[in-house]
Amino acid sequence: MFTQTKINEDYLPEYNIKGLSDNLYIDFIEPILSGERTGDFLPDWDDTPSNFDSDTINRCDYDAYKLIKESKNKLTPENDCIAFQFDDYNNIESVDRDTKSGIAVRDTLHQVVNVLNASNNITTIGLSNRPLHYTKHKAFNGFMGWHTNSDAPGDRWYLVYNTDENSSFFRYIDPNTEEMITKWEPKGWSLNHFRLGDNNKPLWHCVYTKSDRFSFGIKDLGPILNEHEWKDVVVGRPTESEAKKLSLTEEAIQTLISGCEMGCGKGAYTLNEARILMNAIDFLNNSK
Repeated sequence: MFTQTKINEDYLPEYNIKGLSDNLYIDFIEPILSGERTGDFLPDWDDTPSNFDSDTINRCDYDAYKLIKESKNKLTPENDCIAFQFDDYNNIESVDRDTKSGIAVRDTLHQVVNVLNASNNITTIGLSNRPLHYTKHKAFNGFMGWHTNSDAPGDRWYLVYNTDENSSFFRYIDPNTEEMITKWEPKGWSLNHFRLGDNNKPLWHCVYTKSDRFSFGIKDLGPILNEHEWKDVVVGRPTESEAKKLSLTEEAIQTLISGCEMGCGKGAYTLNEARILMNAIDFLNNSK
């Protein structure tokens, strides 16, 4: 249900994922920690909510889970959190260490996605939400409260960086036993992998940190693709050999699919709105 892997030289050395994560630290995380770059505050509120106690860890305890689960007026996770997001990470410059040429941080993340696709022997893994920085704000520690994402079930991976050992955790409720399970996270890079259930068997989960925690969301788009006739299409940018095999129509449809993926990743529209766009792509595909 949940696995946590520390990223080091021994983890998938044939893909050099350690090198990719080190690049992300230098190009993205270090400037944030030094104060050179800041993200946008994620919650849509100005005044601290009245349900925040002296330490936001209380928003991640079992009592809070029960209250949120039973409430008819659920807060969105984006408003029950202390976190900063980065909408412009496609424009933040990284460096391709092989060619020394400038690339986007997003492209480095796509390389991580390619590693996960290769190591899992699938082609449907893609980027999920925008990068998040959980950190102290107005004397409150970073967190994201209990939520399920049950409208988009399937596998999730989060590439996580922590500045301190065991200062943050991923916490979830076992859907079979109702037991609350806490997984403390190591200093440095780790990869969290878990599977989200649907509305019939949701996986309630939350995160918390008392220092600085960065997360990069990755998901298996297969469950969404399988709802459509183009389930075998390659997610993201086709390779050069794959592009040569595409007709102009197929290439246009591939571009639309990549646009949907990018729009979802940037929060340009909701999942339901994305599905409407995907249905339109199905219509185009059937009418060619």
